[in-house]
Amino acid sequence: MSSSKDNVIDFQHYKEKREIQKAVPSAESTSHENDFQGKLRLTQEDAEMIIYCMRLGREYFLIEVEEIPDKGGQPQKDLETANRLLDRIQYEVLKLQSEEGYIVHLSFLELMFIVDCVEMTRNAVGKGINVFQSEPGDKEDYTKWLDGTFFYLLDVYEKWRFYQGQ
Repeated sequence: MSSSKDNVIDFQHYKEKREIQKAVPSAESTSHENDFQGKLRLTQEDAEMIIYCMRLGREYFLIEVEEIPDKGGQPQKDLETANRLLDRIQYEVLKLQSEEGYIVHLSFLELMFIVDCVEMTRNAVGKGINVFQSEPGDKEDYTKWLDGTFFYLLDVYEKWRFYQGQ
C-alpha cells in the first residue's frame, strides 16, 4: 500500500458514518438491535470476498492495537470482532454444504461491521490502492466482484433496518 496521505483509509470514518445512519433514539432500541439475529445467505463468491475484506480489516485493526497499547480499547474490540466473525464465516464455508451458498447467523451490529469492512476495501480500491494485488486486466473483475458483494450486503442491511422499524 502507498504511504501517500490520499491513500490512507480510516476505518473509524465508516464506523462513525454507520452509527449516524442508524440514529438509535433509546437504550431500548439498542438492546433490540443487539438481540436481533438474522440469517445472511451468501454465495461462494460473496463469502470469499467478505473473508478477504475482513482479513484486510483485521490487519488494519492489528496495526491499530500494536500502535495503541491501550488494553480493552476500541481497536482491540474491533480486532476481536473481526476475528470472531472471520471464524464463524470460515466455519460455514468449510462445512459440507447440501445446497448452494452458506447461511451465517448474525446480529444487526455484526452485519454493520462486515459492511464497514467491505466498504473500507471498496474505498481503498476507489483511491487506487491495489488491495487485490492483481494484474491490471483482472482489477476490473475484482472490482465488480467487490461492488456486487458490497451492494448485496447493503441491501440486506437496509432490509434488516426496515424489518426493525428504523
